[in-house]
Amino acid sequence: MSNYHNGRHRDVYRAKEEAKIWYIINRHLKRQWAIDRRLSKHNGHSDPRDNHLGRHRVDRHNLRRAYCQDFPNEYEVVHCRSFSLKARSSVPRPTRHQSGSIGAGIYIVPQLNAQGLEPIVRKTKVLINGIGPYHRYGTPVVDTCARNGTHYVDFSTETALITEMIRNFHETTKSSGAIIIPAISGSSAPSDLVAWLIARRVREQDLPAASEIICSGKLNMLGMQGGSLHTVLEVAETYGISGWLTSDTSVLLPNPKHVVKKNMEPMGHRYDRYLGHLATSFVAWGNESIAQRSAALKPKIYGQESLYNEYIPATGLISALLMHIVTKLGIFLLAVPWFRSFIRGKSFNRGSGPDRDESRKIESAEWKAVGYVTGEKDPVALAKFSYKGALVDMAAILAVEAAATIDQMNKTEATSAGLLTPSTLGITFVDRLRTAGFDLMAEGSVSH
Repeated sequence: MSNYHNGRHRDVYRAKEEAKIWYIINRHLKRQWAIDRRLSKHNGHSDPRDNHLGRHRVDRHNLRRAYCQDFPNEYEVVHCRSFSLKARSSVPRPTRHQSGSIGAGIYIVPQLNAQGLEPIVRKTKVLINGIGPYHRYGTPVVDTCARNGTHYVDFSTETALITEMIRNFHETTKSSGAIIIPAISGSSAPSDLVAWLIARRVREQDLPAASEIICSGKLNMLGMQGGSLHTVLEVAETYGISGWLTSDTSVLLPNPKHVVKKNMEPMGHRYDRYLGHLATSFVAWGNESIAQRSAALKPKIYGQESLYNEYIPATGLISALLMHIVTKLGIFLLAVPWFRSFIRGKSFNRGSGPDRDESRKIESAEWKAVGYVTGEKDPVALAKFSYKGALVDMAAILAVEAAATIDQMNKTEATSAGLLTPSTLGITFVDRLRTAGFDLMAEGSVSH
């Protein structure tokens, strides 16, 4: 009985916390509609909600949440021309129908399989999937979108899963015309965007393609979200820790036989006169893999031999050595079952995390990158991505703006299909993020 009540309390708290990120997404959608509507009226166009991302308004009523269990078989979908997979429950809800629409813009997907998903996916233009861990719940959704030509974005940082998705669905997605981007997160998107901004800026200066892009990425957070930490633990349990140890950034490349050269610094320390002391980053493997896939998909911008290396800033050599040791030790410990159980017991529950109001005051993200070309001692370009505010807010806005960009690009320019990366959305995505409050910049001819 005690376990039942503890689990019930946990799921109620988790449901309340998970609802917040979808409130942010829907609030941001409304804000974007208001901006687009004013612009449309100014230019003499009709209401953009008639033909843009937000076809139906999403109000607070649509943000109701049910208890979130660990094994969902019921999905609640918010309809705003793009769909957002949100609430889930392992038991039928007595106050709701088991299929079809519930009120304005809410649909129930009774089972997480093709039969349950296809009726909704076929009517959807862009689907934002916020249900993780994705190696447990994401594959049927991606499969259905790939076969039906429905565009898709999610918050995944599960590199091993993304490798499987590329292998299993890339060709199907290309044939159907869908754009699938499984890495619109607060980690991979900033890395990928600064690398793209560097590569683009170098080309604008009529220089050879950047031979190496060095990045320093840092997240200032009150604490790790429960869902994110539990996902790391489950990924280690499911796929092992070899990816983090070997850091093979070729895993997402179209040609899996190609091996990206990796600069191996002794004990993880590197110094760059513009970025300062740098140390081993736990998230570098996934972020570098995404950036290298972007380079392979856009060789005219990046060149044939572009190399992207990411680190975390350090205050000095000793600090970098300690960070390297702690990071590697933590990776080894992830392979130990009792350690994973211990961390689960000490972490936030899924769907919960640090206080949101405090997070908005304290949290921030900043990525800085410099680009080098062969034969030049100094970098030829500098790029920056920064955001101030709660990191879950940042992730939500990234997803919404990516969905809006895909919708916009389909109307204005030809885009390739397949399993893509955040930077393949190009300058349209960057401009929308700038409008939403992100600081993204790139400049050339860096001088100390």
